[in-house]
Amino acid sequence: MADWIEPRTNWTASDRYNFGDLDRVENNTRYLADVLTSYGYTVEIVTKTGRTVKTIEFADELNRIESNERAIVDAFYEPIGWEQPVTDWSAAVRGFGFRDAIRLEKNLLLIYELWGNVVKEFRYCGAFTCGAGEELY
Repeated sequence: MADWIEPRTNWTASDRYNFGDLDRVENNTRYLADVLTSYGYTVEIVTKTGRTVKTIEFADELNRIESNERAIVDAFYEPIGWEQPVTDWSAAVRGFGFRDAIRLEKNLLLIYELWGNVVKEFRYCGAFTCGAGEELY
């Protein structure tokens, strides 16, 4: 299983997005899908890492990345603050910008934090005794 990498959510218009940033998004997407799958959720996604400075991303790759995030939310839960993904980058009238970078990473962080809260609330067998010796009706 991939390890969670702290997302970057403070992008500005003067920042440059590079191959490592998309790899981080894909890594964290894979991490969440694997964790959810290990708990019985059905999450089917395709991720790609190992980009280099020579890698050029096209609309279909951005569409896949966006649909992966949507697949995780569809399998689990849409957290408060979630921003809808761009559904078709080939039809987008603008290019990928810093707000999109923030959205991709913020959405993953929201799911990660929500999942962490869910896990904290799990009740494990033997963690408490129901009824404390009294009969239950």
